[in-house]
Amino acid sequence: MGNVDVTRNIVTYDGAGKVIEVVPVPPSDPSDSTFPKLIEALGGKEAFEKLPVLDLGEYTGCTGYIDFLEVEDVAAPLMRGMDSHGRPFVTFRLKIGEEVGVEVAFRRYTTGRAWVSGDNGDIPKTLCTSAMNAGDLDWIRRLLAGEEVGARHYTSCENKNLEGRLQEISEKGGRVVSNKEYHGWTDVEYELGRVELV
Repeated sequence: MGNVDVTRNIVTYDGAGKVIEVVPVPPSDPSDSTFPKLIEALGGKEAFEKLPVLDLGEYTGCTGYIDFLEVEDVAAPLMRGMDSHGRPFVTFRLKIGEEVGVEVAFRRYTTGRAWVSGDNGDIPKTLCTSAMNAGDLDWIRRLLAGEEVGARHYTSCENKNLEGRLQEISEKGGRVVSNKEYHGWTDVEYELGRVELV
């Protein structure tokens, strides 16, 4: 079958790496610049194609989010697939502290570049809380490289309370990743604990 364009097909491999199924996918919106970046964060096209495929059938969460998967639903730490609406997704089976759960990165709409994450609430949402960005992709790269990464959290506070908020995060053992100031407020992103793929 030669080289397969992963943004246009779902390719399933057997245990020996032989292609056993190629399912065409409708062309994605050319403005989806996030999917190729996610594939690179996951180790590139070849690594992405080797991920096991998860078939969701016709099921979608009631809000359109892929936020219903249980640990038992995913057979590997990382899986990929396409939902019934043609939206690509990647599942992450994560352990945070003693809790194990599944978080799913997926294209929010059938077209466009907005990627979000969904989970069923078993673990803190840690991939991204709104549209996936460069920091989220870097976190995924670090996780896959075996670097120590923590559960990602976000908080906002008035600038006059920022020093106290940063002190609270430090006392919990958190590591501040970024601060973004706007109109007298600051958004703080921080990591806490240890996250592992399981």
